[in-house]
Order: sequence, then C-alpha cells, then structure tokens
Amino acid sequence: MNRTDCFMSLSSTLLQCNASQPMHYLDDSVICYEYMPVWVENTEQERQGLSERVLSTFEALQEVKPKLSEEQLSDAMLSERNGSDFVKACQQLMYLCQRGYWPSNRHLG
Repeated sequence: MNRTDCFMSLSSTLLQCNASQPMHYLDDSVICYEYMPVWVENTEQERQGLSERVLSTFEALQEVKPKLSEEQLSDAMLSERNGSDFVKACQQLMYLCQRGYWPSNRHLG
C-alpha cells in the first residue's frame, strides 16, 4: 500500500471508530492533498520519523491474519503501548479531519 492510500485508510478507520459524528462528506482529495501534508509536517516537528512509524504500524496491522476489524485496528492504533507521541499523532489526525484545522495543545492531552 502506498503512503497516501495508507493515510487515507488510517483517517477513515480512526474517524469511523472514534468520532461521535464522523465527517463522511469530506472529499478524499481534501484529506489526501490538504490534511496529509499538514499532519506529516506537524507530526515530524513533534518527533522525526513519527509519521512514518504511525503509517507503517497501521499498514502492518492491516496485514494481520485473521483480518482485524476497523474497531480493532483503531484500538490498536490508539493503544497506550504505542507511546504518548504515537497516540497523540493519531488523535491529532482525527481532530484535523473532524474540524478541518490543526489542533492547539489545549484540545489534546
């Protein structure tokens, strides 16, 4: 899976499983071409290599047999065992897709 497809799938999985009102009307091109660069840039400022780690982890989880449900994938991505920076990056992605802008630190713990 290429990086863009992985990002799109991760966004969709996290939003469908963790949002009280998922934004189904968001155009894929908005998520891919506007949100992905913002998410990658801000995530990399937190810690170099973190965006690639998040995407690689998600891609690896999609290959698990038997296949994980979207809820299981989401739970695995938001698991504390991944570390606080990793979980925060996933939470920030959800926030970005739901709100349309990057979260300030006061919105996330």
